[in-house]
Amino acid sequence: MGLSGSRELLGKEQRIVAVPISELSGLANRELDTLVVERVLGLEVVARDWPCGPEPECGLWRASPEREPVAPWYHTPSPVIRLPDDRWVDESEDPLFRGVMANYAEELDAWIVPVPFYSVDPGLAAALVEYLRAAGYEIRIEARGGGSGPAYSVTVRGPAGGREVRAAANTFARAVCEAAVLAVPGSGVAKHFQTSPAPADRESGGR
Repeated sequence: MGLSGSRELLGKEQRIVAVPISELSGLANRELDTLVVERVLGLEVVARDWPCGPEPECGLWRASPEREPVAPWYHTPSPVIRLPDDRWVDESEDPLFRGVMANYAEELDAWIVPVPFYSVDPGLAAALVEYLRAAGYEIRIEARGGGSGPAYSVTVRGPAGGREVRAAANTFARAVCEAAVLAVPGSGVAKHFQTSPAPADRESGGR
């Protein structure tokens, strides 16, 4: 399926692919986060259990420079992304990577960054919505009142009248992530990361 989606017709009307909440609701949040970076952002996840954690100095989530933790705060196995050689993540400038920062992993001979927490962070989910809009996707978000059923419904239509999918979940962030993954199956919307000058400590492998 192409990035622009496919037009599926039922007679003369475009078919809406309604996705039940059960289709992705069984995934753990971190599994869904990983699908977001792989399928929607088109980035390479090089490990799914790399030791990561929040550094005391800044509170940002960061991957250990090696698999055996060198500091006590790298205590949580987490998926990590390999950065292209000419790219750098500055979370202060990139809303899609708020809360995480890069570190150099000698074992992988690459700069890596933890997969952000898209499915639980409303700010990251909102940035994902804007990312999809910039790529030409139409997005409709509905917040439902009290009662039975999911609290949020998110509908995404591909560019140029592409196919439409809908997902529902009990939180805004989770609903956005599910809909985004379903709307762009198997490949990235566009290459991400902005080229930036390397921080002063980049050559030394991070802090």
